[in-house]
Amino acid sequence: MPAPDPRARRELPLELVETLEQLFARFLRDGDEHALAELVRRGSERLRSFAARFGLPRDRVDDLVHETLIAAVQQARAFDPEQSLLPWLKGILVRKIASAVRDDARRQRHREAWALRRVPPPDEGPAESAARREILELLAEAIAEVPSRYRAALELHLLQGLTVSETAQRLGRLQVTVRVHLFRGLRELRRRLPPSLLPLLIAMLWPSRVAHS
Repeated sequence: MPAPDPRARRELPLELVETLEQLFARFLRDGDEHALAELVRRGSERLRSFAARFGLPRDRVDDLVHETLIAAVQQARAFDPEQSLLPWLKGILVRKIASAVRDDARRQRHREAWALRRVPPPDEGPAESAARREILELLAEAIAEVPSRYRAALELHLLQGLTVSETAQRLGRLQVTVRVHLFRGLRELRRRLPPSLLPLLIAMLWPSRVAHS
């Protein structure tokens, strides 16, 4: 009986001879792109099936799974090679999903707040109304991306229409602190919006507050 060819194992498809953990280790050790591609293919299928339980749209699931695999490579040192890889990947994915759900909820709250704050002039036509809605949606998206330490002051001052002193009272902070947070928050907004949009928006929505707080 002839001896088994030692090359036969290497010629078998990777999915038959290597676990996800082995593929991950080989990529990290050798930079083997073939191992990474196989890990992504097999791992993505399992992660998509897991994420589907959360009721997210398919394209959103695909994005989050992609982000999860990127994060896994970036956080590779945190992985214990004695443990299974898939539960670790699922843990990263769950955090990604939770963050996405929170972001969606925050954006929705901002849209609803803008809808309540929006009082168009009586002579505003359909074109002006459409432009106003589009601008408000852009600003709502930008506010949702501002760091949380500035976001609260912006929400109260801009979305809810509170003065600086009322905002400070609501947050339990000094007025000078609130003014600093508003200044820095508006600076963050300017980075996320066309340069002329923010002043125009404030003047359009709160003309009486452009000159004073």
